[in-house]
Amino acid sequence: MLPPEAIEEFKILYHERFGEQVSDQEAAVLAEKLLDLFRAVYRKNVPGVSLAGKTHSTFRDEKRPGLVTLRGER
Repeated sequence: MLPPEAIEEFKILYHERFGEQVSDQEAAVLAEKLLDLFRAVYRKNVPGVSLAGKTHSTFRDEKRPGLVTLRGER
């Protein structure tokens, strides 16, 4: 399960891209599906992202104040 900060970030990005609001539940489902696709495409570990264990941390994006970005544990 994604942390609430990641779900909020996904909702912001989804709205920016598609112009639609989604609920927390719908955003969580869509974000997990996107991560599943990412895992399928990138079977190897990508530096800085741990997809196998689904452990995540977040960091603040200095270019976009208030936006929290998902980052995997190393």
